[in-house]
Amino acid sequence: MGNEIRYTLVQHTGYVVGRKPEFKRAVEMRSVSANAADRVRAAGGVVFDSYAAASEGEEAANYPPEVLGLIPCCRGTFAMSEVDGLKVYVPPKETT
Repeated sequence: MGNEIRYTLVQHTGYVVGRKPEFKRAVEMRSVSANAADRVRAAGGVVFDSYAAASEGEEAANYPPEVLGLIPCCRGTFAMSEVDGLKVYVPPKETT
């Protein structure tokens, strides 16, 4: 894996930093190093090989088919493990 940049999903800064309740169940992507990617996987999170794949994963997580409005609502949970002070997103088992 080396020093290649990977991406993961974490709890949205709109909730963590901005304290906006409509972002409590939202995710955003973050770049991660190889070491951080290993921690993400150990926590049950997902690691993407490209920005494009992470962007698609972010959209799919925030807006599963039952979400019809603009407020995101991911199905998964958030681990205690963090990336940049944001909890790692753990997708539900049926999507991994």
